[in-house]
Amino acid sequence: MPLRIVSRRLELESEALSHIQGRYGEFALVTALTLVALFLRAYRLEDFPPGFHGDEGLMGLDAQRILREGWIGPYLPSALGIPSGPVYWAAAVIKALGPSVFAARFALALLGTATIPIAYAAVRVMHGRKVALLAALFLTFSAWHLHFSRLAYITVAWPLMQMATVLFLFLAVRTRQWPYFALTGLMAGLGVFSYTAYPIFLVALAAFLAWLGLRGYFPRHLRSYALHVVLVGAGFVCGAFSMIQYAADESNGYFNHFRTYSLRESDRWQEASGLGGKAEILGGQARDWFVTMTWRGHFDAVDATGVRPMLDELTLALAAAGLVIAVANWRRLPHAFSLIMLLVIPIAAVITVEGQVRRTLGLAPIVAILMALPLAAIWQWAEGQEALRRRAAYAGIAGVVALVAILNLRFYFGTLATSDGARWVFVEELAEASRYIEDVNPDIVYFYAPRWSYNYETRKFLAPDVPGEDRSEQFGQGNTGLEADRSKDVLYIFIGPYVEKLPEVEAMYPAGQAYNGLADDSRLLFVAYRLPPHPALASQ
Repeated sequence: MPLRIVSRRLELESEALSHIQGRYGEFALVTALTLVALFLRAYRLEDFPPGFHGDEGLMGLDAQRILREGWIGPYLPSALGIPSGPVYWAAAVIKALGPSVFAARFALALLGTATIPIAYAAVRVMHGRKVALLAALFLTFSAWHLHFSRLAYITVAWPLMQMATVLFLFLAVRTRQWPYFALTGLMAGLGVFSYTAYPIFLVALAAFLAWLGLRGYFPRHLRSYALHVVLVGAGFVCGAFSMIQYAADESNGYFNHFRTYSLRESDRWQEASGLGGKAEILGGQARDWFVTMTWRGHFDAVDATGVRPMLDELTLALAAAGLVIAVANWRRLPHAFSLIMLLVIPIAAVITVEGQVRRTLGLAPIVAILMALPLAAIWQWAEGQEALRRRAAYAGIAGVVALVAILNLRFYFGTLATSDGARWVFVEELAEASRYIEDVNPDIVYFYAPRWSYNYETRKFLAPDVPGEDRSEQFGQGNTGLEADRSKDVLYIFIGPYVEKLPEVEAMYPAGQAYNGLADDSRLLFVAYRLPPHPALASQ
């Protein structure tokens, strides 16, 4: 065989081997990054944040209902109305692990973790490997995404379904193959089962499809464009069919949640004078969202965000640089998509009241993409430089990524998740008292707390089979005394100012045993007093 042919065959074999090694290396890298994301989202889930919110408990209770009854519909009345998709997933995890704070939160942590490789794949199709790797890194360490990945709230399902849709969208854009357009619509339709604010992404998706038409992206423009849009629409109807049916029946009250939080239903909007007054309100809403994200946090009593701006200074600087790059290249479809998302998604915060941070969570992957753009440009530049400059550039990129990770992790684990606000929002006292009630398992609980009834969802999920009575002035309905049924094993629970009643109940019934429920830092969370049944009455 001629030497020239042998040499060419060796070159081809070397290229094939390099390609295979590159594929395996990329897979290993993404797998490692996903494992890091899983660790960050599962590490001490019961402690960060401490406690267990009533909405988390309600999600757990709905998951248990699914395990008992099976299909319970596409939409649940819980928490003023939520899509049920993530709850079915949580039911499977709770069935496997058993009902607990960890299981309920871990189910959503897995969805948050799955977003990382899906986002990597989507951004790789959009921008290539460099931007994809950097964006996936930034999303992995994002305090914004991390926080909602560690809660038993359905919110974090939104970015997952969004980025899955984006993956098929840009596969469709790159290949122009009709199955990808149909899959884009299908994933977009399935996304309506993820979170109540998800439909704002559908507005952005529609705007991008309109942009494709205006830019003349399709050959034989009108006919080809119409065909592909119809494919997206058909896929969407298939994916969202059961939710469309549900929403079409007005008696189901699908739109009640939106009306409850709509700015149009607020007193401010109703009292505004003319278009000028309404425009001023909308401008103020937009300003408040931007300030909350970047400058001065606004505390949210539902998700505990706002103890500090969600985006740190370095994140903002990188995203701003990426925004300049995107604007300069606005004709390129990936950049046009990011710009459309930046313009559309904040509308969810502008036209609603409360929940500004969680209602724009779909922007978290877009912010990560923008942050990646300037570093990817430096990376690309460095590849053509001599060794010393190249190594310096790589070290600088690695240093910036590491610093962003440190800032976000310190903020989340050191500030947000351990703040007094988080302890208050996630009802730390009630959660720990509920765990204690479940461990003791008395015949009856006499419950004294100023903020919560004994029927609050946190207790119902964590100690579901223990009967109890409200004895507080707030919820006792006249029954606020300390008298006990001595034929039963009684457990008194005192929370907040009611801990001062312990000496009184000890004086009345000295045969009991007191217990101080302490946090890890020795703060007093609750006081319990267990009173065994009187021997003479126990057998009656």
